[in-house]
Amino acid sequence: MASFRARTLYQSLDPADLAAAVQAFEASLHIIEDTMDGGSAYDLRHALARHVIEHALNGERDPAALTAAAIGYLELTAARRRNPTDG
Repeated sequence: MASFRARTLYQSLDPADLAAAVQAFEASLHIIEDTMDGGSAYDLRHALARHVIEHALNGERDPAALTAAAIGYLELTAARRRNPTDG
């Protein structure tokens, strides 16, 4: 069963899609809870939520893939903050 749906003109999440996004968000929070360095907890939660929802609205439905993408995004953002000239 594919975990990715084609993007549609009118984007929405049905209850199962929303549950997958919530599961990914909560898993992401659990992963980063001990590593919050330099960013406020609110900013990190906001970035995670936005990233998970955007990916879910773009068709990703697998909670593990949503979680991995969100954590990867935060890691990239943190690396750029530590080394701003590394583009």
